[in-house]
Parts: sequence; structure tokens; C-alpha cells
Amino acid sequence: MSLPSVLLSTVSCILILMSLAVALYYLLLALVGITLRPRGRISSCELSEATNSFCILIPAHNEERTITPTLAACDNLDYPRHKIMICVVADNCTDKTAEMVREKGFLCLERHDPFHKGKGHALAWALPKILPAKPDAVVVLDADCTIDRQALRVFDRLLNRGCSAIQAAYVAGNPEASPIAFALALGNFIENFLFYSPKSSLGLSVFLRGTGMVFSRKILERFIWTAASLTEDTEYGLMLLSAGMHIHFTAEAQVHSDFPQTNDQLSAQRERWNRGNISLARKQAFRLIWLGCRTRRLALVDAGWSLLILSRPIIALHLALALLMAALCTASYPSYSTRLLLLAGIASVCVHFTVLVMAVFLFGLNSRRMKLLVKFPLVFAALCANALNAFLARGPASWQKTPRRS
Repeated sequence: MSLPSVLLSTVSCILILMSLAVALYYLLLALVGITLRPRGRISSCELSEATNSFCILIPAHNEERTITPTLAACDNLDYPRHKIMICVVADNCTDKTAEMVREKGFLCLERHDPFHKGKGHALAWALPKILPAKPDAVVVLDADCTIDRQALRVFDRLLNRGCSAIQAAYVAGNPEASPIAFALALGNFIENFLFYSPKSSLGLSVFLRGTGMVFSRKILERFIWTAASLTEDTEYGLMLLSAGMHIHFTAEAQVHSDFPQTNDQLSAQRERWNRGNISLARKQAFRLIWLGCRTRRLALVDAGWSLLILSRPIIALHLALALLMAALCTASYPSYSTRLLLLAGIASVCVHFTVLVMAVFLFGLNSRRMKLLVKFPLVFAALCANALNAFLARGPASWQKTPRRS
């Protein structure tokens, strides 16, 4: 074989094998997730007596239009009120967020630092002011989210079992609002119940998701929050994982939020998330894999691997490139081995499609969702374009708030 054919075959083989490994990993987790799927929300009689005290910390930037339902949900929690402290961090607000919070009788801390914007900076500033009050745990909740009424009882039970870092399920509150909202809600369902839930059950890595995060006071005192990147939640979670801490995912407690419905909302949010996650993967993925291999800690190897495959649009683009290379290789140098490569690439597509179909039926279908599902490929194409743009981008990106629906 000539040198060009060897190079083309080698590159195609590497790309196809990587694609097949990712597809099988997702399929295995999906099957575990289905097998171990929670039987439903737990009843009050199954929950323990309230023993831990909580501070619910809500970073907010110009949220006067969205924060009222969030505060109402926190004020209506099924938990002894004297064991709950609700604190809003009005971060660089130029509206009436702080006044509204105080008028409703809640604690509000105001932070003004236009050179350091974003939730990471807000948490780093607020936590040292909250921890001296000695809450047993801190719940971080976004200002546009509502939390389950029994969530604190679930967190209380898990803390009593020894969990020190917990991630609640982050659920779309508007899955049928638009094709974009449906596609994001479906992807989020896969992430919750067919990815993080089985990973948590298997003792593998779980990443923090920004809202619905719970930390014991001892964790926050031992690991000072300094994460301030575009994906500060994942960054802090990786620090905990590197130190041997396990982040427990629970589907028994959920936080709900309206997902982006329009292109401008989608672009603003996904550009921030994609650039943050891609930057973090470039810096930490292989370091974590090497550290995990050196210390024989599977959770660290899995964390590094998960960083590389976290973006499904990137995985789809990689798979498309792998198929293109395999088809080119087969057309240029037809042989048994090149045809086998192409078949392996097609098998990868089939595995990913199988996981998607399982997720669609588990998520639930009705007439409205079936109409939205027809437009899913168009939304996914937009997500792929956004991810590719973020992958090719260079230089730091600044934090930008996702536009809210008026």
C-alpha cells in the first residue's frame, strides 16, 4: 500500500474506533439507566425527620421579572422554616431585584464589581459571608428555577447517609413551548436519566450543573470556591473529583426552569456553555485521564473521558467526519478492511439512534411532541453549528446572561 493510503486508513480507523467507543459507552449507560430507573418520586413517609439546616443561595443578575416564583417555591418547602435560610446575591444588578427580595422579607446581599461578572464570582464572594452562620449545607439555586417542595428532605436524607456533594435533576419546565425547547428538554432528559443517574449508581464521575447543587458546609470550608470560568460549576466539581470526593446525582429532587425557546436565547446560552466546556476539556481532560491511570482511580479516568464526549453536537460532528473519511477510504482503496471500517461507522450511527429512540419513548410522546419532534433535526443542526463555532473559536469569552423571555 502507498503512504497516502496507509495514512488515510489509519486516520479513518482511529476516528471510527473512537466513534464506536463513544456510542457503546452511551448505550451501556442508557441500558443501566433504564434498568435502575427510579420508581418515581418518594412519599413523605419515606423521608427522614429534618436534621440538617440549609442555606439556599440564589445568585441573581437583573432578575426582577423571574425571581418571584423562585422565592415562592423556596418559601413553600416542606421543611422546618427555622432550619432554612434563603439568601439572594444581587450581583451587579441595575434593576429592582434587591428591593423586591427585601420587600418579600428575604435576605439580600448586594455585590457591585463590573470587572468580575458571572455566577462563579458571585458565589466566591457570597459563600464566605454565609458560612459563618453555620448552615449544615448550602443549596445553590438559579434565580429562574423553582425547586421541588420535598427537595430539602431528600437532600437531608442523602447528607445523613454521608453524601457531601449532591446534584439534583435539572428539568425543563417548558418542553412543549417550541421545537428548540423540546430538543433541549429531550437532550436534558438523556443527560439526567440516561447519563448522570447511571454514572452515579456505578460510582463514576458526575458533573455539577450550576443549579440544584448541594454542598455540606465542611466541603465548602475545605475546598474554597474559586471557580469563575464560563462553566464554574464543572470546574468546581472537577476539583472535588480530583480530591477524591464523589458527587451524588439524585432524581428524587428536581429543579425546574424554562429552557430557551428562540434562536437568540439558544445562541447566547449555548455559546457560553460550549466555549466553557471545550476550554475546560482542552485544559483538563487528558490530565485527569493520566492522573486516574497513575493513581488507579477509575472515576478520574471517567471524568476526563466524559469531558471529551460531553457535547453531543461535537460527537455528531466527529461521527460525520469519521463516516466521510471511511467512505473516502473505501472508495479510494476498496478492500475487506476498509468496508469493515465503513460498517463500523454505520453501526455507531445506529447505536446513537437507538439511544435517541429509547429516550424519546421514555420522555413521553403526545400529539404536540410528535409535531415538535419532526423539527428536531433542524434544531440539532443549529446546535452542531454553534458547537463547531465554539470549537474553532480562540481567545477568552466573556460571561453573558441568557436573554429571558419577556
